[in-house]
Amino acid sequence: HIAVTDMIRYHAYIHQYDDKEMARELYAMAGYDPAALCNNCGHCTAVCPSQVPITQLLRQLSLDMRA
Repeated sequence: HIAVTDMIRYHAYIHQYDDKEMARELYAMAGYDPAALCNNCGHCTAVCPSQVPITQLLRQLSLDMRA
């Protein structure tokens, strides 16, 4: 129940485009903390064809939004 592609985009707004304000606005609209919903099973990372470390990205995004 996590919109992974959206969360990856929000992470990119912060770490690639230096637009934390945009990331915060969109993240707030999502209405949930993805790191709180993720159980860190790693299944999403295992099946990702691009080998994106999704669980790590979700945790980092959650921390970024708290700072």
